[in-house]
Amino acid sequence: MRKGICYNVKIIYMGYHYRKEDEKYLLEMCKGVVSAAHYKFQNAMISGLRKYTVKMQLITSLPVGSFPVFSSKLFIKSKLHGNDYFEIGFINLPIVKNWSRFLRSYIQLRNLLKTNDSSEKTTVIIYDLSIPFLWSVYKARKQGFTFNVVLVVPDLPGKLGIEYTGRKKLVSFLRKMQEKNLNPYIQNVDGFILLTEAMRDALSIQNKAYMIMEGVTTIEKDTYVIQFHKKKILLYAGELSNNVNLQDLIETIINRSKLEIELWICGKGDLEEYIKIKAKEDSRIKYFGYLSMDKMRELEAQVDIYINPRRSVHEYTKYSFPSKNLEYLKTGKPVIAYKLAGIPNEYDSYLFYPKDESNIALGEKIQEVCSLNCEELQRIKSEQIEFVTRYKSKEAQCSRIFDFLEGIQ
Repeated sequence: MRKGICYNVKIIYMGYHYRKEDEKYLLEMCKGVVSAAHYKFQNAMISGLRKYTVKMQLITSLPVGSFPVFSSKLFIKSKLHGNDYFEIGFINLPIVKNWSRFLRSYIQLRNLLKTNDSSEKTTVIIYDLSIPFLWSVYKARKQGFTFNVVLVVPDLPGKLGIEYTGRKKLVSFLRKMQEKNLNPYIQNVDGFILLTEAMRDALSIQNKAYMIMEGVTTIEKDTYVIQFHKKKILLYAGELSNNVNLQDLIETIINRSKLEIELWICGKGDLEEYIKIKAKEDSRIKYFGYLSMDKMRELEAQVDIYINPRRSVHEYTKYSFPSKNLEYLKTGKPVIAYKLAGIPNEYDSYLFYPKDESNIALGEKIQEVCSLNCEELQRIKSEQIEFVTRYKSKEAQCSRIFDFLEGIQ
């Protein structure tokens, strides 16, 4: 990890970041759901990159679903925060929003590139397979501007293996059609930051430079206190659907009626009504709805064990890393999860894997972790926090990113 080093490189970051103070406004606009995973990844990466360069500017667009089904706003206004944070506005309609974002982002990118010092190296980092931003850098290069392009790929939408219905199915279809035409813009990229090796083959990037960075996180100064409750509290937070095998988790808890545990569930999704019914049938199941990040942190302080029931049955697990596993590990509390193809082997010493993907094996692992004593829990906390701080913190991972950037010509 580099300390006290500042590079003469200008970073222009293009993504879907938002300021923490805008979360409430965004939740209202998005009708209650914003991806915490994408926010945390971007926020950690941006603040980590700032530690190694004073020359960093952001072009961002609010991660808002299209009007009127997924958002209450038709027109999103542009805003300037300070001298280096440009939040571009757009017309919030399907397809139209891509063209609108492209025009605004290209104009802003061109203006920033015009101010470049000829002696400094400029790298544009794009977060996600963003059609408007990929178009923008492609056009800027066609206009004669010189800079490197690095694409961060957090997931591959075409590989998610999620079935949609109704309007969601139409939107998904339209997006896939656009992504089929992305190849010339992807070939315009100089380097890739991928979550897994399998992503490289799926993107057909061949001889392009790439690095694997499955996750990045911010280490909190105040870690959670390890508590020793007689009745253990397990937490699942995230998507409420069978894509993450949530029903099997709930049934596993219900079938172990003598186990002194509570399962706390947070999030939104298709299984909300099912969860509410099960919570009425079994008082050990508690549903808290969708919570803001601050409310979520308050809840997590009371939790004993984290659990992620996502299994390897879907192909997309090869192309993704469950970021919540990393967020859970940094708290120092035990994390139960299945061994997925996208999880690097270095995590094996810190995650509690069931021996197979059956409900019986999951129940056995829950019972095993619930029986850990205070000494074992303190050892787990120390080892987990040391691992995350040394290898997965924003300082460690962004140091690797700058090593990677130096190698791109």
